[in-house]
Amino acid sequence: MTILCESSATGVLPEPQLNLFGDDGAPLLPCLRAYDILLVNSSAGKDSQAMLDCVYERASAQGVADRITVVHADLGDVEWPGTRELAEAQANRYGVRFEVVAAREGLLERTERRGMWPDAARRWCTSDLKRGPIRTLMTRLALELDHIDRPRILNLMGLRAQESPARAKRLPLVIDDGASSGRREVTTCLPLFHWRVEHVWDRIRSGQTADLVHPAYAAGMPRLSCSFCVLAPTPALIKAAQLRPDKAREYAQLEQRIGHSFKANLTMAQIVRAAEAGENPDVTSWLG
Repeated sequence: MTILCESSATGVLPEPQLNLFGDDGAPLLPCLRAYDILLVNSSAGKDSQAMLDCVYERASAQGVADRITVVHADLGDVEWPGTRELAEAQANRYGVRFEVVAAREGLLERTERRGMWPDAARRWCTSDLKRGPIRTLMTRLALELDHIDRPRILNLMGLRAQESPARAKRLPLVIDDGASSGRREVTTCLPLFHWRVEHVWDRIRSGQTADLVHPAYAAGMPRLSCSFCVLAPTPALIKAAQLRPDKAREYAQLEQRIGHSFKANLTMAQIVRAAEAGENPDVTSWLG
C-alpha cells in the first residue's frame, strides 16, 4: 500500500495528496501528516467504527495518531440507548482524545417549537444538532494550536456511496468552505466512500473494537442513526418502534400536538399501530 506523503525537512506540513484506492476494502485517505487535526466523527455506528480503525492505523504508521480527536454529537434520548458511552469506549480502545458536543435544544423540543419535523429537503436536524456543534468544537481545537497561523483540519466522516443516491454524488475529499475561516482550513474526507457494507463488517471483525458493536444491529437495525430517523424506510421505523415502544408513542403524541406528520406519507401513529400489531418487518436495506 503506497502512502502519498513526502517528508519535509523544513518542518512545513506536506501538501495533502489523495491516495486513490478502489472499492476493494482499502480506505480513501490523503496524507494525514498534512493536517494538524484529524477529527473523526463518530455516531458509534458501524461506519464510524470501521473508519476509526482505518484512520488510527494510517495515522500511527505516519506518526500522527496524537492528532486524532473523536467527536460524538450527542442527540440525547432520541439516539439508541448507550450510544454516547459506546462512542467513548471505542475511542478509548485506541487511546485517542474524545469530545462530546450537543445542541442546547434537543430534537423533539426543537420540532415542537418549529411545529414541523425535518425532512429530506430541510434537514435542520443535521445542521442544528450535529454540524453546528461540531464546528464550534473545530473553533476550540484550532485555538488550542495557537502556534499555528491557520491549522488544517481533516474532518473525517463515515458516509458511503452505497447508502443513498444523494450520498453517491458527494466528493470523497473536498475543502469545506462553510466550515473554513481565516483561522482554520477544513477539508471533509470520506474514507469509506467506495466501501460496501461487507467491507465495513470485515474491518470491524478484524479490528480492535470487534467486541464494541452496538446491540441495535443484532436486534435487526441496519443503521445506528436516530432511533426514528425521518429518512428511514417504513420497515426500519416499525422495527425501531418495536424495540423502543415508549419513545415511539412519545413521537406520536408530539405529532398529534403539532399537527404535522412525521413523514409526508406516513404518520408516527401508523408506525406505532403496525408495531403493536406484531408486524415482522424485513429491514434488509435503508433504501425504499
